[in-house]
Amino acid sequence: ELWQLSPNGFLYHPYYTMPYFLVGSGLIISGSTYQFAFLQFSRFVPSPHITVALGLVLSCISISVGFVYAALTGVHHHLFELGFCVLSFVPLLAAFMWSGNIFLYGMWCYAIFWTGFQISQSILLFHSAYARPPTVGIIVALLALAVSVSRWRAMRSSQKLVAQDEVKYDSLWQSLCETEESKASILHLENVVRMVGLDSNNVCRQQMRLKSNGLVPATRALYLSQASGRRDIYPLFWDTGDWFIPGRTQLNSKVSSMNQLYAESAVANLLLTERIKVWADGSSGMVQLLGDVQVSGVEVPVEQQMFVRWSQVKNDPDMLRRVKWPVMKRHTRALEKLLRIYKNDPSHLVDVARNCLIFNNVNDLTICLGLIITDDNVRVERVKNRMSSDYDKSLTGGYRDVCLNLRIVSKDAQSLGAEQAVCEVQLLLESFARLKSQEGHLRYVIARNSRAT
Repeated sequence: ELWQLSPNGFLYHPYYTMPYFLVGSGLIISGSTYQFAFLQFSRFVPSPHITVALGLVLSCISISVGFVYAALTGVHHHLFELGFCVLSFVPLLAAFMWSGNIFLYGMWCYAIFWTGFQISQSILLFHSAYARPPTVGIIVALLALAVSVSRWRAMRSSQKLVAQDEVKYDSLWQSLCETEESKASILHLENVVRMVGLDSNNVCRQQMRLKSNGLVPATRALYLSQASGRRDIYPLFWDTGDWFIPGRTQLNSKVSSMNQLYAESAVANLLLTERIKVWADGSSGMVQLLGDVQVSGVEVPVEQQMFVRWSQVKNDPDMLRRVKWPVMKRHTRALEKLLRIYKNDPSHLVDVARNCLIFNNVNDLTICLGLIITDDNVRVERVKNRMSSDYDKSLTGGYRDVCLNLRIVSKDAQSLGAEQAVCEVQLLLESFARLKSQEGHLRYVIARNSRAT
């Protein structure tokens, strides 16, 4: 005679039904989010990994309900299993909340923990390790293995791509450090950067202007009385009451719009180019000239490129026509960095407006650094000294320069609303600039994409 035993719904569904439904729904929704990318309500759709993490959180809540019910009804073996299930979800939840190595570590921790628990429970309750196969744990382990192998191959491939260029850069750096004069120049540069006190650890973000509405009434009234005489507030903003104070930063108010970022950076880039000319003139800085004008966007071979002092270029119309000024960061690269590194936060993009100067020696480079730091028209936010003897060359494939993040704070920048835009200026030696060939840069881009950085 057969008896049909119906399981208790409060014990069965919170553990055997709802977690699979919730996590599966999160995976389906996260896999379909690209369809909403260009719709008006796309900003309300969470990121794919957040969607999966939300499904895991709801699953933990569902299992916790079953845990409480099992405790109240005295089903201790089920209580034990539910408790371990919630604990095993913690590393998996961390894996989907963060990216990078934490994702892999979380998947491996869940797979090992849950598989081991399922096998131990099967031996304890059913006297057989295969009575209840740890299917989910094995699937997650296979996925973690596939991701780990793929990541290892990508990193190895990227290292091979830049290995040849890294050897060239290292050889150049070693030859630069051979003489006592060069060592003294590099040490002097390190001391200057140290005195500035704005090393690479300094936080640098794109921030908003201070809004007068946030001031205390007395300060706000004083500012408006002074501004009404100068009329340095744009008339449209004056009529709408949106009064922003030039040169003042709104704390904890980061730029969140790519349109705003590129609009400010476009103006700042023009002003930065004018400051570059002044700094180059006072430090024997060089700019890059092309052998001929580009035709239909075709790059001129590197052997036809020249580096000439700006003092020789500024009065020669033909040379001025052939100067290759750096362009703003491409939209595609900016979007790549947003998705891969910055978690969709545009305030981290501090190199949209950018420029560079080239020097024959470290002494001229240091002089230019001093001119920039003491220039009242700019405010330096951060200095990355890759010319330091302590710098980890593997971070840039052996390439070295001095990279500054700064803001143009001149009267022109304030009147145009671009004084908050952070720009990037690279100071590098001619020998390193000549090694930056088009093919080498292409290899670097491929390696960078392989690392997803």
